Amino acid sequence: MKIDAIEITPEDLIEKAAQKMADTVMDNCEIHDQAIAIITTRINDFVKKKITVKVDTILMQEMGKILVQKITPVDIWGDSTGEPTTIKDQLAESAKKFWQVKVGADGKATNGYGGKPRHEWMMKAVVKEEFDNAIKENIKAVITGFKQALRDDSQKWLNGKINNIFKYAE
Repeated sequence: MKIDAIEITPEDLIEKAAQKMADTVMDNCEIHDQAIAIITTRINDFVKKKITVKVDTILMQEMGKILVQKITPVDIWGDSTGEPTTIKDQLAESAKKFWQVKVGADGKATNGYGGKPRHEWMMKAVVKEEFDNAIKENIKAVITGFKQALRDDSQKWLNGKINNIFKYAE
């Protein structure tokens, strides 16, 4: 039997009523929240373990291909301006230029004469920092040792004086 006016069968009506009852019961039940939490956790774990790894693998393969693919530098009109190269070679050349740029005492690029290559300035800055830290630690150790030796000597001197005082008192 089919109700023609609203085009719904009794089975559809029973199914809708059962669905509404299930939704009402689930909304009022903490099992619903627990189920959602468990499902969400499982989906997140699955994404982290499976999908992220697969996407990363595919991206790394594609990036590897892109880095070694030959490209030709062009100007703003699309005309070739140089020999074919790769992005990897371009990055290496940019890094080389970066470390060879002359910098001032503050580590910033200089336009004038003088200065040192950035790699030299960086190494000196790192070594100076390490050397300064080592000197500070050694000075602290020497001062601590000196203070202790001074305390020990003062204690011995004081004990000697006190012993002399009591020696004469006997």
